[in-house]
Order: sequence, then structure tokens, then C-alpha cells
Amino acid sequence: MIRLRLVTLICVAVLAGAWSAAGSGEWVVFLVLAILGVLYAIQTRHRTVSLVRVLVALAVFWPSFALASSAIRQSVGAQIPAGAVVATGTVCSASDTTTSGTTAFLLAVDSLEQYELHHTVTLDVRLPDRREGPSLGQRVTASGHIQLPRPPLNPGEERPGPPAPSLLLASDVQVLATRTLQSQWGVLTSRIRQSIERKARPLLSYYAFGFAEELLLHQRLFAIPEKQLFSATGTSHLLSISGLHLSLIFAIASALTRLALRERRTGRLLLPLLATFGYLAFIDFPLSADRAFVMLCIFTLAQVSGSHHGTLESLSWAALVLALVDPLSVFDIGLQLSLASVAGLAFIGRPLARLAHAKIRMAPGLVSSLCSTIGASMATTALVVSTFHLFAPVSLLANLIAIPALSILLVLMLSWTALLLVVRPLAVLIAPLVNVASQLIIWFLRLCSRIPGSHVNMAAPPSFVLWSAGILLAMIILIVDNQPRLGHKGRAAGIAAACVALVLCTWPLWVRPAETYATFPAVDQGSAVLIRDKNIGTWFCLIDSTATSMNRAARAVAALGITRPDTVVLSGCPTDIPTQLDILFEVLAPTRVYVPSDSIAASLPGLEGDEETTIRQFKQTQSIVTTSGTTTIRINGSDGSMTLGTRDVVGTVGRGAVLPTPSPSFSYDTTSRTLLVQGVTTPQRFQSDQAGCFTLRLTGATCQVAPDSRR
Repeated sequence: MIRLRLVTLICVAVLAGAWSAAGSGEWVVFLVLAILGVLYAIQTRHRTVSLVRVLVALAVFWPSFALASSAIRQSVGAQIPAGAVVATGTVCSASDTTTSGTTAFLLAVDSLEQYELHHTVTLDVRLPDRREGPSLGQRVTASGHIQLPRPPLNPGEERPGPPAPSLLLASDVQVLATRTLQSQWGVLTSRIRQSIERKARPLLSYYAFGFAEELLLHQRLFAIPEKQLFSATGTSHLLSISGLHLSLIFAIASALTRLALRERRTGRLLLPLLATFGYLAFIDFPLSADRAFVMLCIFTLAQVSGSHHGTLESLSWAALVLALVDPLSVFDIGLQLSLASVAGLAFIGRPLARLAHAKIRMAPGLVSSLCSTIGASMATTALVVSTFHLFAPVSLLANLIAIPALSILLVLMLSWTALLLVVRPLAVLIAPLVNVASQLIIWFLRLCSRIPGSHVNMAAPPSFVLWSAGILLAMIILIVDNQPRLGHKGRAAGIAAACVALVLCTWPLWVRPAETYATFPAVDQGSAVLIRDKNIGTWFCLIDSTATSMNRAARAVAALGITRPDTVVLSGCPTDIPTQLDILFEVLAPTRVYVPSDSIAASLPGLEGDEETTIRQFKQTQSIVTTSGTTTIRINGSDGSMTLGTRDVVGTVGRGAVLPTPSPSFSYDTTSRTLLVQGVTTPQRFQSDQAGCFTLRLTGATCQVAPDSRR
């Protein structure tokens, strides 16, 4: 018999209602919930009471759906057309710097000079450089150009939920007089953070200062190599201020409170919570930290009340509160990873730890940490692979060492920052210790990333796999949470359901591999072609590309699970080559890169002309030709056209490309972005601007378009 608390049933209904607001199948979702609720009520002991609880939970589905739908309508900037605008509104996030060197913040726009707004619209404002952005709560006037979000046409671009906020490329931002408490607090915290940065920069090394910015002040400093290092070792979550950081702040405040309030149990729990809230306000309430603080409040209030709430009940309360405060948070990958990791720790890590302690009597702390890491990793693997297209087996080892090390470093930095503001000479003496600790952590992560098989790039899995993984995790939660009430048959049924879910996850893997794949990602300007062949390897070719098209095409290739192509060719007349190369090496790690010599400065680093260098030049009068086995690829330097020939199929890519003869064959016209496929029947026509990214599977004499949207 499976038993669930009322708050868990309501939480599931609220989350499902908010999630279905982004699609058109809300009635299907409601019907599925109703069927599952009836089945749940039937298998319980008190069926009438359980059925009433299910009806109460279903009653909140439609209010949750309405709240999320209203939030989606207000978040979409459809009433602001593309073009030049002057927008006035309130800054609703702290200014942050991106890896591309721009400053970004969210602006709740309530008035435009050219148009009338019916409700507040959120815009993503980007400044073209690392200038100091406005503080949280300030009213500003931003002038620039609106760039509407691109439709999701490539793998990895599709995301459930509301459309992304319209992008305002601002040329000028002017701060208006603001007297609200929020704005005054935002200015104060911004000045304190700037003071800490100004005093710490001369004393700390690059890595130590980067950790201080990322872990303590919620500012981005690390460049692309460091971020790739954390990603390759599965430790990117450590750079986001979340549950781990707030738990440390709470633990430090609790230890200090116990010394002052030894007899007051309530005060020893609430005062650390207030101290943690103060730190949260100091860093301007980032979303990841807000979610962690809500969870921390739920667990702390449960201890204060003295009630014996189970882990599933506390987790349900936290998810319910977060969904009611911000209905759109259910689409946030950060919230999904947070809930999944907590569920993995509680329902996979703890049972594993109990089982391991019964078998292993040595090093109980190490065994518990390893089991917790395994539990959190198992629960979040599907989401991580789907979002970041990376699977890092070395994360078990890296997190086992990095989490305690970064926890110690964070405590050390908190103490050092306090000394820096109060007793600066003492902080000068301790600074070398912080530098050495930071260097050791980076050295350890680099060592982990160099282990063979430490990380593997994987294609974004189909949504069916994600749903199967979610069902499997839900089954594990139900089995562990109801273990005392389950009989022998119940346990057998749970294990059988888990095995069925695992089998369902393997269905997408049963696909007959093709000999050659030709993929055509959708880009803004120019064209992109990805060739995957067992003979010549992986070739990524861009024709007449720009920085925006490089960014979109490279991320589409990464979503297909390919981040280390053998050869990348920039042909035709590419523009802004240095920026394109920066983007390319940020997303991918190619073995060779060919660039036209007349489109790039010879002084660019890496262009020594040696055959061993990664970046190589070729002239327009030259052609890049590679033949291996039965496959030949030729790229002409004059116009950037490409010819691909296999044992049975011939294809051409270029301006005005026509179908080669004889069939089977294909051609891709880069001007109209049209693909023609000639098989045994009449030619088929596909256009990337309408259909998005599509892939040709060439198996022998068969030439067909891949039906899977993820390719």
C-alpha cells in the first residue's frame, strides 16, 4: 500500500498545472492526473478519505494553470516590436557580466516612448562592454534595439516553458532618481561589494579572486577555460550560490549562536536563518540562492515546530511554496536540478549509505559522502546530459574532494573578507594561504579532467528518455518513502516497474547506425554543414558565416553530442574571424581549423603556419581535399562550395547547387537554404528556415532524412 501526504498530492497538481501552461495539452495532463489519483485512492486502506484528498488536490490544478498562464503572458514581450526603442522600467536583477564580455540585467519595463504597454514586460538588457550596470531596484531608461528571440530550430534550442525575454541591445543606460527601499539597499550592497573587490584584487591571485567573486559575491569572473574545467569534471554546480553555500552560512551562524544562546532552542534555529537571509540580501537575492533559502526555511521551521515531517513532505512543501511564489520557476533548469539532487540525496544516497555501513565498517564519513554523491548524480544525470550534453563519470571523484575543499575555502574566504574590512594588515598575512588553497583546487580539477574517459560528450536525449528517467526516480521515491508499509508484493511491483522504466529508456538506442550523416543546422546568416563519416571523421563547415551564425551552429553541433570535431572549415567570405574563433573554442574543441588567409590578420595567435598548429590558413585558389576509404570531401576556397562523395551517394553544397547525377544524390543551396534529396522516387525538398535542423542518413544507396527531431 502506497500512502502520500496531502501536501504531496497538492504539490504534484500545482507543478503539473504550471507546467502544462506552456503547452496545449492541459486537459490531457489533467485527465492523466485524475486517472492516477483514482488508482492511488483505490489501493489505499481508507478509499473514501483518499479520494476526497485526491479531489482537493485536483481542484488546485486549474488555479495553478491560470497563474502560470498569466505569468507567461506578462513575461512575453510580444507587444514590443523589433527595432529602436527607449524603455523605462525597474531593474529586477543584479547586473552581471557574461563570458562574452557584456553586462546583462533584467528590466521590468512599464513605459515606452513610442508605444503603449498594457502590462509590465521583462526585457533582457545587454550592454556591449563590462561597464558598471545599475543596481537592483533602480529605475533606468535604456535606449537601444530590440532583438526578438529566435525560434528553436536546432537541437538544444528547444526548451519547455515560456519564450525567452526579448533582448534589448542597449547603447546607453541612464539611472533615474529612485527613492525606494529596494533601490537604496541595492546601491548600498553594490558599494560594499565594490569595496571588497577593490581591496582584495591586489592581494589575491587570479584563481583566488575568481573564487571570491563566484562563491562569495555572486559575480562572474572565471573565463572560458576555467568554466570548461568545472564542466568537464561535473563540478559546475559549485560555482552557483545554492544549497551548499547557504548551508555553510547557516552552519557557521548556528555554531556562533550556540555559544551565545545555549538554553534557547528556538533562537538557536531562527537567528542563523536571519543571518542567512542577511547574506542573501547582500548578494541581491539570486534565484538559485532564493530556492535554496526556501528549502532551508521549510526544514528549519519543521524542526522548530517539533513535528516529524518526512523528507518527501518537506520537499513537497518547498516545491509548492516556490511554485506559488513564481509559477514560471517550474521551467527553470536550476530548480529542477535542485529538487532532483535533494531527492537523490534523500531517497538514493541515504539507503545506499545504510547498506554500505552494514557491509563496510571502515571510514564511515567517506562512505557516506560517496553514497551521497552517487545519489545526487544518479538523480540529475538525465537533466545534465539533456541541458549541457556532457556526461562526466569523474564527477564522483571530483565532487568527493572538491565539495569539502570548496567548503573549507568558502569558510576561509568569509573569515578573510571580514578581516579585510576590519583588520587589513592581518588579511595581508593570510592572503597567501587563500591563494595556495585556490591553486590546489584548480590543480586537482585539472588532474581529474585528464583522466582517460573523465568526460564524454553526448547528444541531447529525446524527451521520451527524460520522462522515463523521471518516472523511474518517482518510483524509487515511492518505494523508499513507503518501505515500512509495503508488503512483499508491493516491493516486487515497485522493482518490476523500475525495470520496465529502465527498458523503456533503452528504446531510443535501438537505431540502425548509418555510414554517413550530413546535418544542416539552421543559422541566421550564411550556412553550416556537419559531416559525420566513419572514414573521414567529423567535418564542420561554415560558409559565409558571422559571429551569430557561428554561435548558433556550434551549439547545435554540441547538442548532437559532438564537441571535438576533427576538422572545422570557415570558407567563403566569413566576417569577424577572431570573434568566431573565440565562440568556436568556447563551445567546441576541434583538432584542426582552416580559415581563409585573406579574411584574417596574419598576426592572430596560433597562425604560425606549422602543420601541428590547430589553426591553419588556406588561399582562395586552394581546395581542401580529403579521401579515406570510399569517402571523399572537397571544399573549394573560391566560393566555399563543398562536394561529398561516398561509395553510392554524391552530394553538393553551395550557392545554386543542383542535384548531381546519377541518383541517389542530394544538394543544398546555401542561398535559399533548400535541401533536395533524390532517391528512388521523386526529389524531396526541405527548407531549414521552416523545418529547422535536419539530417541526411546515408546508408549504402539509401538517402533519407532522419525523422527524429533531435537527430
